[in-house]
Amino acid sequence: MIQRIQTVFLALLLVVMLLTHFIDFAAFNVGEAIFNFDIYCLFKFTASEEIKLNSHWYLAIISLLIQLVALATIVLFKNRALQIKLCKLNFLLISAFIALLFLAYGKYQTIAQDYAKTIADAVVNVQYRFALVLPFLGLFFNFLALRFIKKDEELIRSADRIR
Repeated sequence: MIQRIQTVFLALLLVVMLLTHFIDFAAFNVGEAIFNFDIYCLFKFTASEEIKLNSHWYLAIISLLIQLVALATIVLFKNRALQIKLCKLNFLLISAFIALLFLAYGKYQTIAQDYAKTIADAVVNVQYRFALVLPFLGLFFNFLALRFIKKDEELIRSADRIR
């Protein structure tokens, strides 16, 4: 049924991955310039301008896929075997999202360091934001949902054996 505990965990996964679209992952302060790293691209802010440096649309697409799979898992509550498969797929998608996120983070940190070298060896100060933790929370919620779906499946199978 839709009021099971795994539905709560999948809904939390949906909310957590939705929040990644609105919160920055990190900010690199280099002199008077600020580089903001969010799910869509890297922005450079100075006192006089705002420049979009690099785009990484693939993070936003993977996040949307994670949300769609979580929503489909909630809706398909009558088919527990398919729910288990969708949770495993979501596990892979979230893992890919985390890996690509940290690859992009490393790339953008080198961009900020290269910019720092051009302005008299300024220091790069990194400010990590809460959104960097959100994919890991999503992974945890997906794990809990998968665990409780498997428990329901085992309960149904044990009830079938008794009959």
